[in-house]
Amino acid sequence: MRVPELYRKNRTFQILVIGMVFGSIISWCVFLFMFGSLNDKQLLRIEELQEQVSSLKKDNETLLKNIKEINQENEKKLTVQLIDISLQNTEKYNLSAFDELKIKQEIRDETREILNRKIEDISSNVEFIIKAIEHKPYYIGDATYSVKVDRFSLTTTLKLTLSIESVDRRS
Repeated sequence: MRVPELYRKNRTFQILVIGMVFGSIISWCVFLFMFGSLNDKQLLRIEELQEQVSSLKKDNETLLKNIKEINQENEKKLTVQLIDISLQNTEKYNLSAFDELKIKQEIRDETREILNRKIEDISSNVEFIIKAIEHKPYYIGDATYSVKVDRFSLTTTLKLTLSIESVDRRS
């Protein structure tokens, strides 16, 4: 028995099949090349961005560390810039505005050495400062006043809230 020779009779069909096989092989190679080159570009971009992110994270950590160090140094360097004094019960002792101002001025003179000093240095001597203010007699006219510290607030502004405690009249 003999197999018929179909491959010789219909050459156009053979050329079509061979063309489709070669076309699919060539298109597959072009696809792989294009996909590979695009994928390489994307991988390269991802690597660059990951390197950039890691660099920025390190920079951020360094900056945060520097900021913490600077903040700690600045906290140590904080100084008293202003002294704010208020008297509570001036009406009780019938003090004039001038007398009140004079008492405040004497207290300011007493605490003037605190200005431009570090807050941490002053905070260790708060009791000493309070006792110095409370134990000093304040002479105004023919009366001697003593004060009591009601509130002592220490920031860049030293805030003293005082009340007049006793009055001795000189004759």
